[in-house]
This record gives sequence, C-alpha cells and structure tokens, in this order.
Amino acid sequence: MDTILKLNDQLMNAPAGVVVALFAIALGYVLKISAFFPNQRIPVVIVCATAILFPAVQFCADKLANAPHAGLHIVINALIGFIVGFMAWAFHAQILKRFVDPKFFNDDGSTKFLSKP
Repeated sequence: MDTILKLNDQLMNAPAGVVVALFAIALGYVLKISAFFPNQRIPVVIVCATAILFPAVQFCADKLANAPHAGLHIVINALIGFIVGFMAWAFHAQILKRFVDPKFFNDDGSTKFLSKP
C-alpha cells in the first residue's frame, strides 16, 4: 500500500507534460480497444487532444501556484502540448508497440480478450 501512495504522490507532483503524456497513451489504448474507432486516426486524435489538454492543465497548475503569468501563454502551451502528444505517439510507436502490444493485441488489431467486429 505504501508503494501505491508513493506513486500517487509522485504523479501529483509530476510536471504537466508527464501527466498529459500518460493521459495520451491511455487515451490511445482506449481508442484502440474501442470497436467504432479506426486505428489509423488515433495519432491525430492524440496530438490534437494533448494540444488542447496541455494548456488547460498548465493553466490550472499556474493558478494553484499563484503564478503571475497564469493564462498568458496559451498558444505556447498549445504548441508544447502538440509536441508532448507527438512524443507520446512516438513512444508508443517505437517502444510500446514492440513490447506491450504483442501481449495484449492480435495481429488484426483485436485484443486477446475482446474481438473487434
């Protein structure tokens, strides 16, 4: 139980980019499992979602820290979010696809637990 609490504390104190990247990877896997969403469009959705989500997360972090510049860098944060989304996609394409996906997904894209129609 202590390990879970320590991981929770580390995640709560993590930079916004790390939190958004983990969210992007999780969202990508949720979309991959869903039967109605084509796998070819997942990278576009991930990059766009992080470009929208990162400024919101950074704005909330700045407000909690009482930063004087909270909300002034929305365009810059959107570009950073775009880069974070691209990095999350690249991390999946280069690492997770080779080591994690074969354990959970079949060659046709269906999961080992559920089959896509």
